[in-house]
Amino acid sequence: MFLDISVEDVQMTPVPEFNSQHVFAMASPVLLKVKDGNTTYHVTLKDSNFESVLTQNLKNKLERHCLSSEGVAIKLDPSASYKKTKLVTYNGIQNKTSFAPIIIEGTPKQIAFAWCLGLGNSTGIGFGALK
Repeated sequence: MFLDISVEDVQMTPVPEFNSQHVFAMASPVLLKVKDGNTTYHVTLKDSNFESVLTQNLKNKLERHCLSSEGVAIKLDPSASYKKTKLVTYNGIQNKTSFAPIIIEGTPKQIAFAWCLGLGNSTGIGFGALK
């Protein structure tokens, strides 16, 4: 994983009960990529479109799993003092990532979905985990 950390144990945690809004800390940095024609670029919290791209990414995941994406929105937590971008190398590829508390608004089912699957790209290799 990151910085040569290895996983020794995995414990299943029941999905919490969420309301229509929840503030999350990041368990791992969010990787967010956008394709523009033949070019792929990274979007970080320093970009003005970070919240809208991250929201659209979650909406796309919800729709691929036949769930409603209506009303879901992601925002950076404006009260948070810790917001950081970080360059993370995975398999020799450098990725610009973001690490900051976020607020997700939506139905409890949409928020639980985000908590279970993570946010952004490459969640299967550990990016975008929420706690």
